[in-house]
Amino acid sequence: TYIPDEFVHLVNLQTLSYVKNKLKNVANELGVLTKLTTLDLSNNPQLDDMIPSSFVNLPLASFNFTKTQLCEPVDAPFQSWINAIGTLTRSGHTCNEQVIDFAEGAPGSFFTVVGHNFVADSTVAIAVNGLHLGDMQVNASGDYTFTLSTAEASPGSYTVTTDVGDGAWVSFGLRSEAPLQGQPSTAITFEVPAGIATRPLYLPIVAR
Repeated sequence: TYIPDEFVHLVNLQTLSYVKNKLKNVANELGVLTKLTTLDLSNNPQLDDMIPSSFVNLPLASFNFTKTQLCEPVDAPFQSWINAIGTLTRSGHTCNEQVIDFAEGAPGSFFTVVGHNFVADSTVAIAVNGLHLGDMQVNASGDYTFTLSTAEASPGSYTVTTDVGDGAWVSFGLRSEAPLQGQPSTAITFEVPAGIATRPLYLPIVAR
C-alpha cells in the first residue's frame, strides 16, 4: 500500500493519519505539504524506509511512526528538525550511514570509508560497482572502517555498497587530472580491481 500521489496536491492539508494501512513506502513528495502539522504513520510494520529528507519542510507539531521500520537520517539538519517536534513517537531505528573522506582522486589514491549505526558485531559485505571485495566485522558500537586502494583501478565512477540492514552507499571518482589522495592505512584495505569503472555514456548529436 502506498500513499496516493494525489495527496501532494492537498496543499492545505493539516492532518494525515495512515495508521494500520500496510504501508510499504513514504513518498518524498509529501515534503511539499507545508501546512501539515500532524502526521501519524504508526502500526505499519512493513514500512521499511528512510524518512525522506524533504520532511524537514513540514511544520509538524506531532509525528508518530512507532511500530514501523522507518529509520531516521543521522545528518544534523534532519536531527535538529525532528527533535524540535513537540509530540514525537519514534520507531527507534537509525539509518545506516557510510561516509568517505574524498569525493575524487587520481588512480592510485586511497579512500577511507567509515560506517555508522550498523548492527553491532555483525558482518558487512563490501562491494564496489557490484563486485564483492570482501567481508568485515562491525564493532560493538555499530561502526567500521576500511580503506580502498585504487592502484590497479581505471578512471571512472565507483559506488561502494554494503548488504546489511538497509545497506548504505557512497561514491567516488577517479580522474587522471585529480590530486593523489590519502595514504596507506592501518584499517582493513580492499583493492579495487581494474575493469569495473563506470564511465559516462556520450551519445552522438544528430542534426537535421
